[in-house]
Amino acid sequence: MNANSQPIHDALPASPPRGRWGLRLFIFLVLLTAVRLAVVLWAPLDLTGDEAEYWDWSRHPDWCYFNKGPIVAWCIWLGRLAFGDTALGIRAPAILLTALAAAPVYLLGRRLYGERVGFWSAGLMQATPLFTANGIGMTIDPPFLLCWAAALLFFHEAAASNRASAWLGLAVAVGLGLMTKYIMAFFYPCALGYLLLSREHRRRLADWRPWAAVAISLLFLAPILAWDSQHGWVNLRHNVGLTRVGAGAVVRAGAFAEFLGGQFAVMTPVLVPMMIWALVAQRKADRFCFWFSIPILGFFLLKSVQGEVYANWPLVGYVTGFFAFAHRFIETYPQPNIHVRRLTRAAVIVPAAATGVILGGL
Repeated sequence: MNANSQPIHDALPASPPRGRWGLRLFIFLVLLTAVRLAVVLWAPLDLTGDEAEYWDWSRHPDWCYFNKGPIVAWCIWLGRLAFGDTALGIRAPAILLTALAAAPVYLLGRRLYGERVGFWSAGLMQATPLFTANGIGMTIDPPFLLCWAAALLFFHEAAASNRASAWLGLAVAVGLGLMTKYIMAFFYPCALGYLLLSREHRRRLADWRPWAAVAISLLFLAPILAWDSQHGWVNLRHNVGLTRVGAGAVVRAGAFAEFLGGQFAVMTPVLVPMMIWALVAQRKADRFCFWFSIPILGFFLLKSVQGEVYANWPLVGYVTGFFAFAHRFIETYPQPNIHVRRLTRAAVIVPAAATGVILGGL
């Protein structure tokens, strides 16, 4: 599926020899991680309300809590074990997990389109404001992002090879993701849609391995459900309440506009439409990226019509969008159309510049 590409120039660096894109990404991650570490150590950032709550949970490790699964508390417990009850102890897992998420993104981008796309997808994701916040604040999103990216990599391998080890890796990644954030459940319909409409991989649905992977992944919810049943189903009732199903089909134009504005703010108004453009334009040639992005983004877009949707909720829907964007606009750079060239440069520079301003201003 690798595509021939032209040399990158005109504000984008030249292509290094094969194998060097991974080294470039590693160096970039080391530098960015050092900046994030410096921000956590020396910037006067008080804990957010969520971080303080998760810290309190980490002092009492359990299988579940009032409104979340246990992974975020366990991560902070490990951070505190290493660095004590300090800002670094609480936020070190965010720094590490966000950096680690670049690995499966790079490896999957390399599988889909080649090393260059892997580099730009992982690098641009790390330099986008939405994902930058994951690297300095310990919420459920850093471990969730890593689980989602790992699940994508395992699923792509499993669909291609049908190896039991890949299906098992997928089951573990999805299971841990469910213990982190219940939005991980979106992986099931996205994967099903991809397999159903992929002539090459549809036959996997007749095999026992993917269904075993589903069953194993759902087993990770067993301790959460056991805990919740002993505490009056408080976790379940809270998360069902967040769906606002009881509100019915109410249209709130203000919430819709706020959602769109939030997405433009955290992903920039240049990158979002170009990413959607690439995903839709390549939907037949690249069903994988389409099915793990557009249904998620579309769901939250429609959900925002009914009520408030937080800006970070569609986070994982952008992961495969980076692959589509990098393949369509960066791998083939410079495009003949001067306007597309300018938009491509802006889509790379604006998020990085916004991230620089954010980190520099802390």
